[in-house]
Amino acid sequence: MTCIEPPELTDEDLLSFLDGQAKERVTTHLARCPACHERATRLRQVERRIGSLLYRVDCPSTMEIGDYHIGLLPTDLAERIRMHISGCQHCEAELTQLSGYLAALKTDLEVPLVEKTKALVARLLRGPGLGGQLSMAPALAGLRGAGEHSYVYGAGDAEIVIEVQSDPKHAGRRILLGLVTGKEIAHGVAHLWRGGERQTTLTIDELGNFSVPDLAPGGYELILSAPDVEIHLPPIEV
Repeated sequence: MTCIEPPELTDEDLLSFLDGQAKERVTTHLARCPACHERATRLRQVERRIGSLLYRVDCPSTMEIGDYHIGLLPTDLAERIRMHISGCQHCEAELTQLSGYLAALKTDLEVPLVEKTKALVARLLRGPGLGGQLSMAPALAGLRGAGEHSYVYGAGDAEIVIEVQSDPKHAGRRILLGLVTGKEIAHGVAHLWRGGERQTTLTIDELGNFSVPDLAPGGYELILSAPDVEIHLPPIEV
């Protein structure tokens, strides 16, 4: 496909259009020329892909934020993270979320908070709103069909894949399926909470899989724990 009104628009022209700052001649040209309009569409896709890859690239890791919260960091690193959080709404929200989780579970902790090695809040890496729906990890492919809602979270060296489906054995109910990878959370336990009450606790199997069937639709909180780490996922709508 070639430009119908040469000369074709430059990349600078297309970028100005995508930024909403294009001159009238550029806007008019794009309205008439399918070739240049297609170039603009491809360029927007590249911009979005780069934005996804660079999302929070300068932010401290979930592990560092967790260690900062419970006072395990050296003074200089703690101060750098404090300064970053004061100007970063994403990290501020993550710290607030972690504080809320730990405060809500305070009565259930068997050891003082300062003795916990790591307390992390998982970040959504891919899922609705960050790249659309996903295909589930191959390790779970034999257990399910196409997922209705799929999410991938990261925390420390762990990656958590969550999929929510209709439960084929219980009409009107849901099933939550998970796959966990990462040495820190290997052989861990999954705790599912709702409305401040623990719904179930189950062991993550040797392949990193776990499933919770027969769930009523609604919001849930998932916590994964191992001897040296506790990972809190953002609220999940089931």
